[in-house]
Amino acid sequence: MKFIMDFKKTEEMQKRVAAYDDKIRRTIYGTLLYYKMAMVKHAKENAPWRDRTGNARHGLFSPDIWWYGSGGRYEFNVYLAHSVHYGFRLETMHMGTGGYGYGKYSIIMPTILEYSPQIMDRIAKEIAMIRGAEGITWAYKSTDLMNTELSL
Repeated sequence: MKFIMDFKKTEEMQKRVAAYDDKIRRTIYGTLLYYKMAMVKHAKENAPWRDRTGNARHGLFSPDIWWYGSGGRYEFNVYLAHSVHYGFRLETMHMGTGGYGYGKYSIIMPTILEYSPQIMDRIAKEIAMIRGAEGITWAYKSTDLMNTELSL
């Protein structure tokens, strides 16, 4: 899942946003950190396959949140993955026709689809609280299920 923050609207907007830039990045990072742990817990508890060794279920994880950027544009990446070599098979086994969709035993994509709206709503509310006094308007749009952009 990718989250992009872009503050390149106007000079005045950039000046106003610059004062809160670090606070917003920390807020987004903290929110994503909370939800990445919740997503791992959800995936482990709701994986649709029957355990034989427990390795696949216990091997679901989310590495650290990656973020980078400068000049008012930042990108945050959250990953959910398997640590077992057959995790890809679990995610893609019995896919829909033409290889689209996700497999019968998939847990990663259903988890991302379930949590993405919650994450975006939470980030939007947090930013609204930070920005409220300044009268800065914002909107976010989802370009697809995995990429979301927030514009201030």
